[in-house]
Amino acid sequence: MQIGSVDAAEINATTEWLAGLTREHGLPQKVVVLHQFAESMITNRPLVDTSHPELALLLHADGHGTPQLKTGTWERLKAGLPEGMRLAWKNFYDEDTPTFTPEQTMALEPAPWFVSYQ
Repeated sequence: MQIGSVDAAEINATTEWLAGLTREHGLPQKVVVLHQFAESMITNRPLVDTSHPELALLLHADGHGTPQLKTGTWERLKAGLPEGMRLAWKNFYDEDTPTFTPEQTMALEPAPWFVSYQ
């Protein structure tokens, strides 16, 4: 399996365009989901621009396995997060051992802004 990556400069170019489009057409705020489970997936992440009020940037922290593995990934990914970027959590039905309960998920620090299930 090959894992891709994206640089902050490409994210910033894309979000600049989307923020302009949203502003130009008077559209509601857009959520931009950045999916990550390894540090190498988003290079220069501290340089991601979170200043566009037209956008809500969301880091979708993906990890699976035991609770210790999942929270370890969460801790690594939230470290150095650009100010203003929200966090999301992913629960797996088949790959987590065991799957976090809603209460366990929302007890994370900080509580996830978005939760997905797969």
